[in-house]
This record gives sequence, structure tokens and C-alpha cells, in this order.
Amino acid sequence: MDSKVLTSKMLHDIRNSLNAILGYSQMFQDEENLNEDQLKMAQAIERSASKITTLLASKSEETTKHLLQETSMPKKKNNNSTSPKSDINKHGATLCENEVNSLKMKILLMEDEVYLRQSIKRFLTLRGHKVDDFENGEELLKNANLLDYDFIILDINTPEIDGFELLSYIRENDISTPTIFISALTDVQKILKAFELGASDYLKKPFDLAELEVRILRCNSKNDSFVLLADNLKYDLQNRNLLKDETPYKLSHIHKKFLYILIKNQNTLVTFNMLRDYVWKGKEITHGTILSTMRDLKKILPNSFVKNVRGEGYIGVVPI
Repeated sequence: MDSKVLTSKMLHDIRNSLNAILGYSQMFQDEENLNEDQLKMAQAIERSASKITTLLASKSEETTKHLLQETSMPKKKNNNSTSPKSDINKHGATLCENEVNSLKMKILLMEDEVYLRQSIKRFLTLRGHKVDDFENGEELLKNANLLDYDFIILDINTPEIDGFELLSYIRENDISTPTIFISALTDVQKILKAFELGASDYLKKPFDLAELEVRILRCNSKNDSFVLLADNLKYDLQNRNLLKDETPYKLSHIHKKFLYILIKNQNTLVTFNMLRDYVWKGKEITHGTILSTMRDLKKILPNSFVKNVRGEGYIGVVPI
């Protein structure tokens, strides 16, 4: 058996075993009649399994980086091959290289295990994505603009504000950004709660970093990159450009952000406070500034696109 195949199989089996260990250790800690020594033992087992999980994630990152370096080297053309190049992760999932390279996202990450968080960030950055990472929900809410991301990755058991509380807050504020939970929790009720709160997917620790990207791309593939506004007018969500006959409009930074938040939250109310927070980063501006910016955009947008909700904000109306 090829050494690479053997290594891949070994890592896969270890990950499955770690999933079981983490699950049993958490179930054990939920028992009410544990004495102090038993509780300490269960917590020690969980910490050890988590450390190994982090090491495996780092190994996966190194392997992927090595493979990317190999594929970036010049190779002889094979005239007999007509299929696109692919990246294949250890679980057999295939990603077309063109698809991976065309979906660069701004990603929000919350994970309290520092080495795992750093590994995820390095891996996704290597793949061309922009990642803002935080240890807990309180730090995230203080520093991140939730409206500015294409995808969100959340751990569940984090200090201060946990993943469930954070996603609940995000959805209550009508932010529909696709979100995936990463957690060692295996309890079915917890997993169901994640989806009830509006999660797009749930990935159990430990996991392969390449599999994480596959899940992200699959969740995001449900959202069309282009939004048609008129016969010759469309919006490119990926590059945040308004296109007329395939030619980008030259918009100011403020107008670009204003239009983006309307398109990203299409058919949903975007309040004046949301506009102040996102477009002007919370700066003190007059209400007239918002109205003036909207008037400028209306000159180039279809009349049917903007719906004014008196005293509250705007809705970017896109036919479903």
C-alpha cells in the first residue's frame, strides 16, 4: 500500500476514534453522580483528545500546503486529459480547481482553542479567503461588523458568549449569512438546536481542514454570485460590483457599501442604524446623509429595486 494512502487512512481512523472519545467524555461529565476525581479524569481526557485534534488539524494544513506547492509547479501538458484539475481531500470529496479559485470569501471565525483557530485561519488564508478570528463571542461582538462577512464559522462551547447565543443574536438581527458550527458535541439535541437556530451545517471535531472548506463551499453554493436587477444590470456579490452590460459602474466607497448591504440582505429590511454601523462604521452622520446617498443610487437602479419603509430603512427588492 502506498505510504500516502496508508497515512491518510491512519489519520482518518484516528479522527474517528477521537470523535468517540470526545463524545463519551462529555456524556460522562453530564452524569450527576460523579465524584470529583471522576470529573477531573473526564475533563483531562477531553483536554488530551482536543490537543490531538489540534495537532491533526495542523498536520492536515501542512499536507494541503505541500500539495498546493506541488500543483503550482510547472507540469507537462497531457493532451489526452480534458477534465479540470481537482483538489481531493482525505475523505474523497472533490473540488474543481476553477470552483475553489472563484469563490473567495470574507469569513468570520470564533474558536477558543488557540492552535485550532490559528490552523483554520492559516489554511483558509492559504486558500485565498480573508479570515477574521476571535476567541469568544464577547470579543467578536465588540470588534466585528456582522454585516460584512460572506460566511461564519462558530464553535459552540466558548467563554462569555457561546456559539448558540451568538447565532441566535445574529438571526434575531435579520442577518442571514451562512453559518457552520464546529464542535466536539455529539448530543443529538444539541445538533438539532444548532439547525433550529439557523445553522447551515454542523461539523464534528476532529475534522480535516479540507473537509471544512468543502462544507463552506457547499453551503455558499446555494447563494448565486450574481443578482439580476434588470435586463442589462446585475450585481456581482463576490466582487461587490454593479455591472451594466458586463461593465462595472464606478461607485464611491460609500455607495459601494450602501448597495452591498441592500443586495446582501435582499428582500429584508435594512434599518437606518444598520446602514450607519456598516457604511459609516458607527460615525455620527445626519439622516440627510443617508437620504442623499440613497438618492444617488436610485439614479442608476431600477425603480422597483428600492422600497422605502417610512421611519425605519430600506428594502432591496429582488424577484425570487
